Amino acid sequence: MISRRIGSLAALVLSLVIWAVPVAAQGPAVTSANVADPVLTVVGVRLTGASRVTVGPFEVGSLAVNGDGTVLTGTIGGTLAVGSHLLVITTTGTPPTATCSTVQPGPEWVCVAGGGWVPPGHPLATTPATTSASTLFVVAVGSAVGTGPQGPAGATGVPGAAGATGPAGPAGIAGPQGPMGNAGQQGDPGSQGTQGPQGLQGIQGDQGTQGIQGDQGIQGIQGIQGIQGTAGTPAVLEFADFYALMPPDNPATVPAFNDIPFPRNGLTTGQIIRDSESIFILPSIGVYRVTFNVSITEAGQLAVAINGAADVTTVFGRAAGTSQIIGTVLIQTTTVNSNVSLRNMSSLALTVTPLAGGTIPVAAHFIIERVR
Repeated sequence: MISRRIGSLAALVLSLVIWAVPVAAQGPAVTSANVADPVLTVVGVRLTGASRVTVGPFEVGSLAVNGDGTVLTGTIGGTLAVGSHLLVITTTGTPPTATCSTVQPGPEWVCVAGGGWVPPGHPLATTPATTSASTLFVVAVGSAVGTGPQGPAGATGVPGAAGATGPAGPAGIAGPQGPMGNAGQQGDPGSQGTQGPQGLQGIQGDQGTQGIQGDQGIQGIQGIQGIQGTAGTPAVLEFADFYALMPPDNPATVPAFNDIPFPRNGLTTGQIIRDSESIFILPSIGVYRVTFNVSITEAGQLAVAINGAADVTTVFGRAAGTSQIIGTVLIQTTTVNSNVSLRNMSSLALTVTPLAGGTIPVAAHFIIERVR
């Protein structure tokens, strides 16, 4: 009953009329309901799992269902006006887990409803889906004291359409293997096989006794000395050594993708000369051997650059530590007065280590030799 006052404080009476049967055969079913504003009490069956309840325009919150699913209570989110209001109860749930009385035929086989096994990948070998069911009612709020006579029963609704045919049941377990049949008759003898390979060679006999050594022959006459050959081409046609001492040279770090300075001149044949502290001129077209050694503090990479472009086939590097980076490569020039330099190929600046390993300045060399 709804305890509210309208007009001359006459008590309002709530009457409940069932509108429709549950949507699904296993959905909720309501036999009665009461509203003591704002509390809703519903009596029925299969009310467990109620996920949403509405009365008219209002949601019902704080849902609670007793242990056997026959009583549901909740709080209406507003005040119902006089008149009829639709009550909707929706429940959700998961089908019971299937059980099989037989032994699992193989790894990952799945027990399905009905007590049978299906192999992995079978259409029935899936996790049971969550189900949902709803039921509808009409809540009528009257203004007169007491309840009027019950109206006549409504006409029976039209039977619903037949449900879709369920999936085929799982295949039965394979029967035991039958007994082995009787042995067949012996076949005819096969043809003679091909001749086998030759046997292993016998053990070698003992070596005979060595004979007596013969007399030594007379020494022959010395031949005439041959004509002296022409002088060969020098192994190195031109060379130059450019170097640096740390300290005082290279006090600043060498920026990424910049050339390392070698400001001092060492031994040279005079043809290979410097263009700057870090760039050197190769006057002749030919093949040059370039050798370098530099003490570097950080992990890094160095490469020979020809005419301003680093030759990626000449990259030398060191992953960690403070040892020297040393390299020797052969390069080919195709134009006169090409230039060559040693470039920092790291993405960070590199420190040319001063006093590496002791207290005496250490040298870094850039040696160029034309060999052809």
